[in-house]
Amino acid sequence: MPRFVIQEHDHPAEGLHWDLMLERGAELATWRLATPPDSGPLAAIEARPLAAHRAAYLDYEGPVGGGRGSVRIWDRGDYEVERWDATEVAVRLSGQRLRALARLAAGRLVLALALLATGCAWATALVPLPVAWAAGDPSPPIAMSPSDEEVRAAVERGVAWLRARQEKSGAWLGTYSDAYASGPSALALYALLRAGVAPDDPAMEKGFTLLLSRPLEKTYSVSLAIMALAARYEPPRGLLHDADEGETTVRRRFFRRRVRPQDLRWLARAVQWLLERQEAGMWAYPQPNRDLSNTQFALLALGQARDLGVEVPPEPFAATVEYLLGAQQATGPEVPRFHVPAADHAIAELRKGEIRQRRREGGTVAPGEEDALHARGWGYVADQAPRGSMTAAALACMVIAKEALEARPDFQKAAAARVDQALRDGAAWLAREFRTDTNPGTSNDWLYYWLFSAQRAGALTGCDRFGRHWWYENGATAILENQRDDGCWEQTEGGAKAGPIPDTSFALLFLTRATRSTVVERPVTHGDRELGIEVEPAAEGRFRVRFRYVPGEIAPPERVSLAGSFNEWSADGLPMAWDAEAGCWEAVLELEAGRHTYKFVLAGPAAAGDDPRWVTDPSNPLLEDDGKGDFNSLLRLR
Repeated sequence: MPRFVIQEHDHPAEGLHWDLMLERGAELATWRLATPPDSGPLAAIEARPLAAHRAAYLDYEGPVGGGRGSVRIWDRGDYEVERWDATEVAVRLSGQRLRALARLAAGRLVLALALLATGCAWATALVPLPVAWAAGDPSPPIAMSPSDEEVRAAVERGVAWLRARQEKSGAWLGTYSDAYASGPSALALYALLRAGVAPDDPAMEKGFTLLLSRPLEKTYSVSLAIMALAARYEPPRGLLHDADEGETTVRRRFFRRRVRPQDLRWLARAVQWLLERQEAGMWAYPQPNRDLSNTQFALLALGQARDLGVEVPPEPFAATVEYLLGAQQATGPEVPRFHVPAADHAIAELRKGEIRQRRREGGTVAPGEEDALHARGWGYVADQAPRGSMTAAALACMVIAKEALEARPDFQKAAAARVDQALRDGAAWLAREFRTDTNPGTSNDWLYYWLFSAQRAGALTGCDRFGRHWWYENGATAILENQRDDGCWEQTEGGAKAGPIPDTSFALLFLTRATRSTVVERPVTHGDRELGIEVEPAAEGRFRVRFRYVPGEIAPPERVSLAGSFNEWSADGLPMAWDAEAGCWEAVLELEAGRHTYKFVLAGPAAAGDDPRWVTDPSNPLLEDDGKGDFNSLLRLR
């Protein structure tokens, strides 16, 4: 189903207005609205057609280039077309804040809308609508997502608080430190690394020296230590977008080149320790009683070790699948179908970046509607009622196991179809029960652990939302609202609680999307960001490429040049011209199809002390290791 977004645009010259954008193929049909869309139960709003916008604006928030102010998402969701021709556009919008029938004709937009909590029948001033459209489930309107700046500020405060709690020994001490000597330290290291603290930071070095010297004990502690170690050797994000290689290949090569011998030896011992303690597909503390929480952490750790190239046999993943298939609720209420990428596609296909690329090009990514979804969750153990945290944990385990097993014929024959349906129905349980003020199915036990688990489940299943719940936007809003003045998070009400160090770590892991989505978006050519690269076809097999550098320094450079594989890395061979209106440096080249690497060369005040200064393109997330301990920006043309 095509998507829409309504952006609140604060323009310095034109003032505050709202832009309605409807996905049409690879572009967004766009109208400017003079007043907000929720002006009343029936709103006649002036709408001015604009030029089509790039599809990247479906998810973009932040500054708009050329001094055009900034935008933030007011609402977004899916839409259905009732009519689209030269005289009228009529679409049904199903978003977070509103459900509406919108008609655009003669330069005016009429919205007949109801907020999600109300529900009503509508008529419009242009065309009578003898139809009642139920508002759907009665949950309250979903809050607007916090801006990137607000999230970054919250993360910075949380990181500062957590760093300040490190002991002189290098450890972090939590509520359960007596039982889990290494657990709080491993969790804090993992969260700080995912939040952007450098692996060679002295505090990280000190923490790992202590952590890896301690004996292997307790499933939680060993698993978290493996996850922290994997984060220590995580490649820069740009390397993982290489169009010629899969993420796993890039990650393993990066790990082999950088890993310290003692870390590799420790990792092998820790993986073997976990493998020896699995029973009937599950793990315990260790204690006689096994549970899904310990099992989640163990399987997450084994999955990350496997990604790094450590040999992990398939049998532990298969055993966990068999347990989870038997432990899931047998039946559940029907839930409207929605796309669950990890169930509807092979994980290998998702990691190749083909699914969202087809969506951007207007293709269909979701399968048919023939398989109904039924909300079926998981409990802490097989005979307990389902919980949010445990259902999210089971979904994460299922995806990790599916990825490890899907190439095996025996898995495809015996379990693949059941796993896919279990994933769909588990996601349906979250769609039905999702909330951010409590761990669903509990007396508000382990709130931030639940949100951490929801982030993993959303990322690994590839779901941007569970049903109508945009899990990240909702969760981030709740987390930011509950951050304490000193920068930490701590659950103070409800049932079982973890304490401020684990809660802060879990909140940071959620906000930073520590678990990356299984659905990789692999751009053919880069150009999604404002004032980024623009690519146009030229002669056969060649492209006209406009490079832009937007100065972000306090003291901007006096001169900028473009250097790359296309000019033998000459520092001054391609000077860029300053565009005062756009506020950036520009250079236009005609390049052949293929791979090109480049950097900007800055000269002047910004490069003081290191003149000239070579920098990667801040608007291009694609990077390539230069083999000298640094990176180049990567452009792929085809």
